[in-house]
Amino acid sequence: MSTSHAPGLDVISSTALFKTRQSHLREAVDIEAGLASRSTISAAEICLLVAVYLLNILIVTAPIGFVIATYKVYCFKISAEQRGADLIDQEQLLIATHYQWLMRTLIFSVLMLMAAVGLAYYFVGFVIGGIAIAWWLYRLTFGFKALLMHQMTSAIICAGPICYGQKDAA
Repeated sequence: MSTSHAPGLDVISSTALFKTRQSHLREAVDIEAGLASRSTISAAEICLLVAVYLLNILIVTAPIGFVIATYKVYCFKISAEQRGADLIDQEQLLIATHYQWLMRTLIFSVLMLMAAVGLAYYFVGFVIGGIAIAWWLYRLTFGFKALLMHQMTSAIICAGPICYGQKDAA
């Protein structure tokens, strides 16, 4: 009859073990959630960035994307100046480099297309225009691919005396 106590002890010890494992699991989830909330990008930020890429692809709406990208880079610069170089979140830097990449893509594409229109009379403009369009498509596809792979583009953002971003190609 000594075995009657053993099953009761097994139930108590397995319940205590379960509660201990459950509390450790809860702590691990809390730690992961705390780290994730500080170092991940919100879904709204990613959706907005994808929308800006789409606005740039549609050509006609590219100026709207340019305005959004300019605003987001400006917000990042203000945030970087207030926080300092040590407290910049790498995920926000990743998003900001993509916006800077899109801004520069549109600016240089417009400049090349203006040169192409100016030289169209000499037929050199058609070659320059073709190069501009191919370069523009390359920049958009390369940037979007980098976004999907969760990499920064090679854009550098300077806020005051400090510059952020990659100096090499992504």
